[in-house]
Amino acid sequence: MSVKLGFDDISIRQDEWHLVQQDRDSFLQELTAKRHRDAYQYWLTRSPDNGLPAREDLDPVDIHKLLPWINLVDVVREKGNVRLRQRLIGTGLVQRFGRDATGAWFDDIYHPDYLQDHCHLIREVAETGLPSLTRIRYPDQEKRHVIYTRLMLPLASDHKTTDMIMQVMVFD
Repeated sequence: MSVKLGFDDISIRQDEWHLVQQDRDSFLQELTAKRHRDAYQYWLTRSPDNGLPAREDLDPVDIHKLLPWINLVDVVREKGNVRLRQRLIGTGLVQRFGRDATGAWFDDIYHPDYLQDHCHLIREVAETGLPSLTRIRYPDQEKRHVIYTRLMLPLASDHKTTDMIMQVMVFD
């Protein structure tokens, strides 16, 4: 049974800001958190020329310090629609958000208002194949705002079409 988070008495302020990679050097300069810089530089080393890295190109041993703060999201394309599923949620994120939604579809676990505010940014990364950085406010289980910055890095099993997004979170 899935439970949707209700936000009837709390305002959702999604994007404090949102930045999409235009060129690799200037995007790297915008990454002020070491965790984001490390993840982005690793992603770049695994990216083939003119393509995106696949999940199989990443070795968890290489990024073991990042693992608690990584969220992998499946991008599933069906009949012209894009659905999102939580593939993996790091232990640090589970602790911080107060639940483990690994394996769940976004539309089964999130409130429609959150889906509208949140998922368009993930879909943007899926469609463009460009990394992005977003500062977000999200209500936790106690309906307090958690503020974090999320780096989204596209992955593609064919090195072209995004089918997974690696998100790396840094909390205030």
